[in-house]
Amino acid sequence: MTSSSPTTCLRASRAYRGTATAIRTWSTSPALIRRWPGLFRSATPAGPITALPAPRAESASRACGASCAGSWATISRPTSPPSTRIPTTGYALWNAEYAQHVPTPGAPYGFGIPYDNRFIPPNSYTTYATYNDPNSGLAFKPQSGLDKTAYSGSFDWKLAGKTTLTAIFAYTDMRGQLASDADASPMNLQVTAGEQDYYWATEELRLTGRAFDRADWTFGGFFYQGNAQNHQTVSFPPIIWGVLRNAVGLPPDVAAAIINSEQGKYSVNTSNLADNGAQAGYAHAVFALGPKSHLTLGARYSHDKKDVNFDNSFFIGPINSDEHHFDWTAGLDYKIADNVLIYGSASTGYRPPAYNPRPFTATQAVVVGGEEMTSYELGVKADLFNRTLRTNAAVFYSDYNKRIVPIGGTECIAGTLVPPNTPGAIQDSNGQTCLAVTSLTSYQQLKGAKIKGAELEVSWRPVAELAIDGSFGYTKWNSPEIDNCDFNQDGKPDPGVTCFNEPVYVPKYNWNVSAAYDIALPGGAKLTPRADLYGQSEICSSVISQLSCTDGYQLLNLRLQWTGAQGRWTAALGGTNVSNKEYFLNKFDLTPFGQNTVEGQPGRPREWYLTMSHRF
Repeated sequence: MTSSSPTTCLRASRAYRGTATAIRTWSTSPALIRRWPGLFRSATPAGPITALPAPRAESASRACGASCAGSWATISRPTSPPSTRIPTTGYALWNAEYAQHVPTPGAPYGFGIPYDNRFIPPNSYTTYATYNDPNSGLAFKPQSGLDKTAYSGSFDWKLAGKTTLTAIFAYTDMRGQLASDADASPMNLQVTAGEQDYYWATEELRLTGRAFDRADWTFGGFFYQGNAQNHQTVSFPPIIWGVLRNAVGLPPDVAAAIINSEQGKYSVNTSNLADNGAQAGYAHAVFALGPKSHLTLGARYSHDKKDVNFDNSFFIGPINSDEHHFDWTAGLDYKIADNVLIYGSASTGYRPPAYNPRPFTATQAVVVGGEEMTSYELGVKADLFNRTLRTNAAVFYSDYNKRIVPIGGTECIAGTLVPPNTPGAIQDSNGQTCLAVTSLTSYQQLKGAKIKGAELEVSWRPVAELAIDGSFGYTKWNSPEIDNCDFNQDGKPDPGVTCFNEPVYVPKYNWNVSAAYDIALPGGAKLTPRADLYGQSEICSSVISQLSCTDGYQLLNLRLQWTGAQGRWTAALGGTNVSNKEYFLNKFDLTPFGQNTVEGQPGRPREWYLTMSHRF
């Protein structure tokens, strides 16, 4: 079975600059009744289930704002009913005992139909979702949005000689809201709504100068302070149904009364408050070893701290992390000719510790150690054929010493453990046997990943009017859990786990090529047609699920731009994904967590736009 979330069109900011731009976008897809590059979208939910409604366009109701991001929708691929795919979880039990139960005066619950592939919409841009529960009365507004205010500024003070003091500051205040109906049906298997409030401020003080006419140096300090508040409500009756029926042993009518009650319809009420801070000091210098070579050295010392007051109903308590780290960089470059430079570099980097943001039990609410990497790169930069051809080529190797890996599954609920072979018993992802399970969200700090790859960038100007650009990237990933399905890193494949040889969110190949030609017009204006082709290979969001992988794709964009004689006025007509390629940006397989859906984020369909701008 597959699922969907509402269309997200999520970007807005306040900015003031000397450019005025007007944009109008329309779609050639009949499923998209109206699609604006807007900030907010909403739709009126349907009422209680009386019959299967016709699918609706996800963005067909209302829109306003300035720009548009992406959308979540369904994976329109037939699969077997969830009751046959996940035969031992609360979802299958809820489907059999609740969804298919025909309401009667004495037992007024259920829908009289199973949750199966009849709810898969005809395409990726429509849904049967209503964002409510007709039995409990739960109703969420199917709207996602973002309001963002950002300010930044800098100050330069010229000191003695070639020394300059620079101060940089920035402040961002952001509020977002979301809603998600993950089952894409008028039933309620999982529906979510929430608000997030963030603000953060950064300050940087930097001193730069030159010494002995051959060394450029920089010393600086960086400061960050941020606050995040996450308020979210989640309703997933099938999980609660499994607990009430299997763990507590309540009869179906009592369990139904609980999940449809005013208190029971909210499975999770999240209120997380986080204070984050970071300070860092750094030094960087470039030394001229001669007229053709330079040595680069740098160091950074960082301190990161997170204090979280966590409450998601399953776990209430503090989660804290505090980390100090030292990193360095070194590089050497040499000009083998006036227009050819070779270089080599090595550097370290790290990511602060994290924590599980979605624990289903108190034991899952843990801090996970941070990440560390050491990277090496060799490359060449060249301007050839009288500087009409510029090439950048590099090979790299990265030793991912420590990294955070998500591992999903199921976990037995406390108090429900039973001996193996007990009738009706379930085995969780940890090999324990019990009467009821819940989702397991787990993050582990693994070692031993090796990343190799190569990059090529080419920019060619055979004549003044023609510009051809292209790039290509190759990445080879090796790590124990990818190569040997070894998550516990004992040197042997983990029992009962099947892995695939694709790393998470890392395509093996990606490429793009573009061409543009300037056509001179009378009076000094010009007309520029442009074509861009982008592609990437398969990408996966999990190493243990082939269903989480999305096929590779190529996208073609076209643009025709007019530029005035002074360059101040421009107008452009263009199209994105003009071949109307159907593809997914990513997929999220929830079946390892004991659920029965796979979520996908579809790419945008073919769209056309017209822009006009003036620079003051």
